[in-house]
Amino acid sequence: MILSIFLYAIALIGNSYSFFIKDTFLKNILDIYLKYCATTRNGLFLGFPLFTFGVCLAKKENKIMKIYNLKLYIMLIVTFALFFIETTLIKNKSISEENLYILIIPIVVLILMICIRNKKFKFKKIDAKLLRNLSTGIYFTHWPINSYLGLILPNLDCFVKFLIVLTFSISICLILYKVNNKKINYLIK
Repeated sequence: MILSIFLYAIALIGNSYSFFIKDTFLKNILDIYLKYCATTRNGLFLGFPLFTFGVCLAKKENKIMKIYNLKLYIMLIVTFALFFIETTLIKNKSISEENLYILIIPIVVLILMICIRNKKFKFKKIDAKLLRNLSTGIYFTHWPINSYLGLILPNLDCFVKFLIVLTFSISICLILYKVNNKKINYLIK
């Protein structure tokens, strides 16, 4: 968990919070890294922490089941309000349009806790496999779709762009999954 927090902190500094290291030797190190890797939004600095938080939540399912739904929803609403404040404060200071924020992690954790807490979100083994495969496919398709959409419609509102990319990514993955081609399905598993 400590390593995950440390890696996510690096992702934040390499993305939205780079102004904190402006005019320091750390900025030079970040520039060298970004020259070769382009972003800190990758499996190491973002994926590993999210995976770790998911595993920790799965292990704490019994404790999560004891938390009242209302408490989780109130915490989520408060976190979203704080997230709005964070995005407003950081928007003009960051180097990227695709920012990472501190409060993304608490939002994701709270949403997962709500899913774990509510029995209607319990999935059968087959559903869990489908969701796992779709999440992998969405991970690999969203970046090219986002890039091409940015070329076609460069002035598109960020939220509208998010909805279009999400819709296309999910649709493409569902279609490919339903095609049931072994070679294609192998790519999204």
